[in-house]
Parts: sequence; structure tokens; C-alpha cells
Amino acid sequence: MTSPNGNAASPCPAPPDARAFTHAGRTWIARLAGDAMAGTGRLGFGLVQVVHFFRDGADRASFEALIPRGRFHGLFDDELRQLLRDARPIPASDARRP
Repeated sequence: MTSPNGNAASPCPAPPDARAFTHAGRTWIARLAGDAMAGTGRLGFGLVQVVHFFRDGADRASFEALIPRGRFHGLFDDELRQLLRDARPIPASDARRP
């Protein structure tokens, strides 16, 4: 594909898979950890993404949450804070690295 001036058009940059935000005076990193399908029945499956929450500087995630696929990049910081409050703790033996 070329741009109007005849040069090769550069591809659009991919949105980042990590977001930094503050909650309770601490910096957190929300990072996409994977995709999945959930549900049963006649209506089919729902596509979801796994979000891991890391304390700033930590090498392992502390919490995880599921969100509808494609929603992560549009979340406001307030929504990330609420998602963190509702997230499931990841036990140390179950910690997964991104």
C-alpha cells in the first residue's frame, strides 16, 4: 500500500498490551495475558481476555480478571481501578509470567 505522496505507507502501530495506572497511592501495571472462549449452550461462546495486574516493579502478577475481548485498550483508569478491586488473587504457586 502506498500513501498519497507515493511513499510506502507505514502500518498503524499496534496498541500497547500494558497500561500503568495508580490505585491507593501505588502504581499498578495491567497487562494482557491471553485470550479465551467461555460459555456453553446454543448461543455460542463469548470471547474474553485475561488481564494480569502487577505491582510496579514486580516480576509476577498479583491479580487477574477476565474482560470481554477487545475492551482492554478502551478502558479508562477508573475502570482499571475497579477491575483491580474485583480481580481474583493469583496464588504464588499459580503465578504466570507474561
